[in-house]
Formats: sequence, structure tokens, C-alpha cells
Amino acid sequence: MSPSSTARRFTEDVVRTPLHEKLLGTSKSITEVSELIHRLAGSDLTVLITGESGTGKDIAARLLHKLSPRFGKPFIKVNCPAIPESILESELFGYERGAFTGARTSKPGRFELADRGTIFLDEIAETPCHVQGKLLQVLDGEPFMRIGGTRPINADVRAIAATNMSLEEAVRDGRMREDIYFRLSEVIVHIPPLRERPEDIPLLLDYYIEKYASKFSHKNINKPSPETLGRLISYSWPGNVREIQNIIKRCLIVGKWEEVIDEFFTNKKPTDITIKGKFSPKSRQLKLANRCLQQG
Repeated sequence: MSPSSTARRFTEDVVRTPLHEKLLGTSKSITEVSELIHRLAGSDLTVLITGESGTGKDIAARLLHKLSPRFGKPFIKVNCPAIPESILESELFGYERGAFTGARTSKPGRFELADRGTIFLDEIAETPCHVQGKLLQVLDGEPFMRIGGTRPINADVRAIAATNMSLEEAVRDGRMREDIYFRLSEVIVHIPPLRERPEDIPLLLDYYIEKYASKFSHKNINKPSPETLGRLISYSWPGNVREIQNIIKRCLIVGKWEEVIDEFFTNKKPTDITIKGKFSPKSRQLKLANRCLQQG
């Protein structure tokens, strides 16, 4: 297969990447995030998405693309720490035949494949410094060259980056160049952790029960009791939305909330069990749980 046909097939696969997910919740914090994403979607500003692991940074990036004029063009995600440092530059910017041992054919990079679309640089803090200079050049709209190439390449790409780390700390530690930090921080969208929006937990539970039921032979489980829901609302969810998904899958397999939840909380640290603040007293947890069940 020729390099051009390989690139075309890869680009088409990326275009078909599911973009149906959404940021779920009615809390003030997640509503403000959704509104900001809608305002930013029509621009080509570089956006840095911050937040803990499992909060939905990937979904936010896909929404920015889906709501933009670039929707229908490639959306290419690059999981920076998943690519070995030795080949990250060639993955991002491509290479020409014979550029190095083993380069038997030319290969376009991710920026080239994302032309007229969006590139999502996930966990950007893990990018090695020797790649950051060339990355800054491309983010500034300047042409780049493949490794071993002589022809400048222009790519019309909207860049979105994400991190669960402090980039300011990475700059202080010398792991990130200051100039690329400022370039990435044109606009920052912060996804709040689940412990800061516990009122969204019942909605998330309903959504993922329905989503995963069909994947488990259409198994169904009853809604959790107010006591069980109160325990879930009071939990700090260090794994955030991803951890809720894991709980739902387990409940669909076992079929009983209480059995799964009892086992789940048995191995948790005391500091994870209760959220500090207004949701910690049991009476308030139950009131919120009952209100959520009545609304459902």
C-alpha cells in the first residue's frame, strides 16, 4: 500500500472517531465549562484543558472540535506519554524515506494528517524538551519539515492540549519550556473533579447505566436506595467519572447495588469515603439522594 493511501485511510478512520460523548451535569461548575466550550468552539485559539485524571478532558476536546467549523475534518488525538520519546518527533512531524535506519517509506506526521482539522495533544506535559521547540514553531503557524525532508509543509491545524499536571511546576522544574507554556495557555478550560459537583452523580449514574446495559446483554439494575445513593454522593471519587463507569459495569454484572458498594467501600481509605463540607453530614446526603430519586 502506498504512503498516500495509508495516510488517507488513517485520516478517514480519525474522521469517524466517535464524537457523541458530552459533559454531563447540571451543576454550576460543569455548566460554566460547557458554556465556555461553546463560546470557544468557533475560534481557532489554542486551548489548554486541565483537570484530574478521569474528569473528561478528552470529551471536552472532542466537543470543541464537534462544535467548530472544522467538524467533519480530521480530529487526531496524540497520547504523548504513550509514544516513546525516541520516535515522538517523527510521529508528530513525519519523516522521509531513508531519514533513519528502518525508514523504508515516507510517512506523514500527525500534524500533516490533521490538516484543516484539529489535533489533540493529550498529557502535553510529558512531551520531551527536544520536541517542544519544533512544536512551538508549528503552533505559531510556521511551516515545518519532516525528519530528513527538505520541503516546508504548512498545516492548517487547530491545536488543543490537555494535562492533569501543573504546567507552571513543569516550567519551574525545567521539564517544559516557558515559551511553549505561554503559547499553550491562550485559553484554559478547567474540568472540575467530581467531588466538587456531587449533585451531578445521580445523572451520571443514570446515563452510564443506560449506556452500558446494552453491552452487558441488556442487563438492568434497579436504582440504588437513598442510603446507597447517599454513600455514593459522599464519596470523593479520586478516579472521577471513569471510576463511576467502573462501578456501573460491576453492578450490571453482579446485579445488586448493595453487594457491589459494600465491597467497593471496604478497601477505601477513610479520607476517600466522605467529602468535606456541606455534603458530609448523613442527613444532608440522604436529603439530596431522596430529592434526586424523586426527580428521576
